[in-house]
Amino acid sequence: MAVTPNFSIPLYGDSDPAKLSTLLNGQATALDTNLKAALNAATIGYIGPDSGRTALTTPALREGVTWYSDDTNVAWFYDGSAWRIDTSAVVHLTSGVITAQSSFAIDSLTGFSEYEITLDLPTSSTANEINAQLRAAGVANSSANYDRQILVGAATTATASSALASTSWTLTGGGRADKNIVLRLANLNASGRTHATVITGAWDATANPMTLSMSLRHRSGTAFNGVGFTTSTGTVTGTYTVRGIR
Repeated sequence: MAVTPNFSIPLYGDSDPAKLSTLLNGQATALDTNLKAALNAATIGYIGPDSGRTALTTPALREGVTWYSDDTNVAWFYDGSAWRIDTSAVVHLTSGVITAQSSFAIDSLTGFSEYEITLDLPTSSTANEINAQLRAAGVANSSANYDRQILVGAATTATASSALASTSWTLTGGGRADKNIVLRLANLNASGRTHATVITGAWDATANPMTLSMSLRHRSGTAFNGVGFTTSTGTVTGTYTVRGIR
């Protein structure tokens, strides 16, 4: 038996009484069309490949509809005449586990105005520091262009210092074994100075806990697409999470 294309509502054939089949077919087709229109009208958000977004047509395509492209990790909205990237979107890019590593890198950072990298490193083989270098096409930049302005709070004492023209950014301090680092980078992909901020919490079993707040700059006008991390000694274990910010 033939059915309607969207909801498989039965359609009667020529062997059915003529008047009844005409009536029922008309009702089924109208119901099928109306149900599809109602669902399109009710759906305001879609998830799928970017090719599905560009293929979307009316009545599903209308002002206010959103689409998350799961193959490019980009959020879109339709403004009534064109698709626009949701510039307020914070997109999860990648995450993973770090196991007893003395160095690790996060590459292929492209397409966003800012990036936020969270390193949660509760375990170190020994008390150590974490250093960072920017990377281009998988190669670390070790030129003496890394600047830091540092504010440190340890117990009830606050101190400030700076470190200029270094070959990396040191993101920690005090040789603590338990660390949480939130690094936010701006202008990484552009041919201009890369700026960043970092908030680090550091602890160990015997020393006072420490909070570090830093402003970071890389002086050269180089476009980068990655960040590499190394320990001053020993290894670290924990997790990393990377987010892109439009």
